[in-house]
Amino acid sequence: MARITATVGTVMRKAAVAAVAALLAHGLGVGGAAAQGTSETFGRMQAMLRDLGIAVPPVVFSSPAVQRHLDDLARERCDGRAIVRFSQSIAAEGYRREAAGAHVGFSRLCGGHAPSLRAAANIYLGIPDERAAAETASALIALEPQADNGYFLRAIAYDRLGDSARAIDDFVSASELFADKSRISGTSYLAIARHQARLGRPCDAIQAIERWTAFQPPRRESAEVRADLAAYGAKGGCTPAAGRRVEVFAAPKDRAPIRVPASIDAARGSLVVDREASFVVLTGRVAEAAGIAYESEGTVRVRIAGGAIVEGRRGRAQRIVLRSLEVRDVPVVVRVGKDPGEADGIDGRLGQSLLARLVVREDSRGLQISAKNAAAR
Repeated sequence: MARITATVGTVMRKAAVAAVAALLAHGLGVGGAAAQGTSETFGRMQAMLRDLGIAVPPVVFSSPAVQRHLDDLARERCDGRAIVRFSQSIAAEGYRREAAGAHVGFSRLCGGHAPSLRAAANIYLGIPDERAAAETASALIALEPQADNGYFLRAIAYDRLGDSARAIDDFVSASELFADKSRISGTSYLAIARHQARLGRPCDAIQAIERWTAFQPPRRESAEVRADLAAYGAKGGCTPAAGRRVEVFAAPKDRAPIRVPASIDAARGSLVVDREASFVVLTGRVAEAAGIAYESEGTVRVRIAGGAIVEGRRGRAQRIVLRSLEVRDVPVVVRVGKDPGEADGIDGRLGQSLLARLVVREDSRGLQISAKNAAAR
């Protein structure tokens, strides 16, 4: 099948090249020295089409705009504006897939071009061809691993394909890498919630939405959002944190981070409270000792204190115990590579996937942590 496809592509490219030759040498009515110049132009165009790896039917080259923009691109092969104009010109003729392919080929030829890969992924989503969009977005992520847009585009592709695990991974990374949370839309968070609910995790769905509304509660807690939260809550199974005491963790005299001794399933560790982290983040060592079960084969990128970005795998702790306090069924992220604090004996960070289910107060003396039912007393 691959050989047949390749042969068809070769035939189409040859036909397109022949059409260009005919249009340039005859349709434009040139001869003599002008014909020689036209031949050189044709040569550039032929090489450009071949290097872009696209096959466009001959009829497309009857468009003066296509001819003009292909020639511009052939003369300046890595001109970002030229590839945009050429892609738009063949898309206007009804060849959107070839327009996307031109962008992908341009990026390959020019050592990686993020705007072209973004444009191609969006075109593939519009066709729609979700698998091609996901592949193109992956190339964009490889080029810009700390930018949110590649993950968002790939997440949309996986979302449409019904691949919940991969969609959640990429929607998490996209939302975490978007720096200004006051301006972020709810698209990623609501999609995470929808997929978590589909996987039978309504409590995780609630947490995903609450992570978004927490940044601007009055504006974001719309009637629709409240209805979603109520629907997920009605499915039940959300176990509140247990414990009647308020646990106090004293601040060290040297102003170092407060370490909280914790039991994570079968392991024990020393963790720091990180209000900027959306998830509990664990080192690989403590996660292995705890027997953490992973929920995806892929990785996510999440923010921790100070705005640093770390890479890890999504998993789940059955229970995390802080002295007398116990929280069950806690989403975690297990670091890929070492945590900056690991050399100092820090085994992880207590992020919002745990803290949101507790009451945490901090002053100059240290931390006071309690279950919400205990705080209500």
